[in-house]
Order: sequence, then structure tokens, then C-alpha cells
Amino acid sequence: KQYYGARHVLISGSSAGAHMALMLGILHPDLFDGIQTFMGLINTGFRVSYQRLVKQHPESLSRNLPVLMIHGWKDPYISVASAKETYQWMKNQGFDVQLIVRPSMEHQHYIPDNAFILDWFRSTLSQPSSSAHPSPKILP
Repeated sequence: KQYYGARHVLISGSSAGAHMALMLGILHPDLFDGIQTFMGLINTGFRVSYQRLVKQHPESLSRNLPVLMIHGWKDPYISVASAKETYQWMKNQGFDVQLIVRPSMEHQHYIPDNAFILDWFRSTLSQPSSSAHPSPKILP
């Protein structure tokens, strides 16, 4: 943020990039204002390491970072069940997370969602983080 003079930074990624975006955002919440992923999940090894880190340094990890996960129902590589498991884990950790499942989407970056993502990001910047966690949505 300082180097580029940016006021707000959203980290985003697809597939393995989504995994990295989630890990970076969770471990360095001071660098980002939101996380957005396509076809992402958090593996068990990271979850265990995160739990250990929280016990050692609870003050250094913020859970106020908004997270938007978008997943394809027809994804042949990462199942919707895995996305829902990641969503539930993040929700249980206190993250402000939303999961949207697109019925016709496969393992891809869904270009029509770009405007939706920017609107989501702008709206999260204009309101305080919510403690209410919406249920996963299946949208066209």
C-alpha cells in the first residue's frame, strides 16, 4: 500500500492462486482490505498451522478481512464440497466470508463476475465488517 500509494488493496486468485490469496490475506491482514477467490480452498496443513499460530500470537491476526469466494458447481478439479468446507472453516474462525456457487461454471475465472466483484469490494469498504455470516448462495 505504501510503495504504490494505494488506499485499498484487494488480493484475488484462481485455483492455486486462490489458495495463495487466502493464505496471504489470512496471515497478513494488514496488507489487504479484502480477499476474492475463484475455485479456492484452504488445505488441512494450513488450517493446522493457522490454529497453532492463533494460539501463539492471537493479537497479530485480524479476522475482519472480508472474503468473497466464487466457485463453479461443475468444477472437475475442486469440488463444491471442498469450497463449502473452506467456507465453513473460515466462518468458524470468525471471518466475514461469503461463498457463491455458480451452477454453470467450471474451473474458470468467470469474466462476467468482474463487475460484481468490484461492486462487492466497494461495498465492503463502505461498511464495517459484519458478524453475521450469510449462507452459501447458488446463483446463475
